[in-house]
Amino acid sequence: MSGVFSGVQKRVSDIVPHAVYIHCHVHRLNLCLIQTIQNNSVVVNFFDTVQSLYKYLMNGHTRYELFMKIQADKKLQEIHLERLVESRWSYWHTSLKKILLRYTEIKDVLEVLTVQDDQTARAIGLLEEFS
Repeated sequence: MSGVFSGVQKRVSDIVPHAVYIHCHVHRLNLCLIQTIQNNSVVVNFFDTVQSLYKYLMNGHTRYELFMKIQADKKLQEIHLERLVESRWSYWHTSLKKILLRYTEIKDVLEVLTVQDDQTARAIGLLEEFS
């Protein structure tokens, strides 16, 4: 976005030549944070588990429908889990908040899937990581 030749910076300066461009330091801080946590294996494993949970539940139609059904059966507002986006720490935070809100329901889904899914070993592994 900050490209001097074709980014937002260039487009703004074409319209308003006296505009001053200030780089987003929040983005730089976010990138530093991501790089820093890559050196901590416990944190890396934790977020790998969070990402695996998202992929397992949200990318399989049957698993996704079961997750939505369990929430509906308990008369809860349906929540969709969030994927982790490396350059956006806020997505990581949102993902964790949603998992905390639906922790019991996620465990219920994984318990059902340990016996009813084509990837039962994956469900068992995620359930172990989650418990």
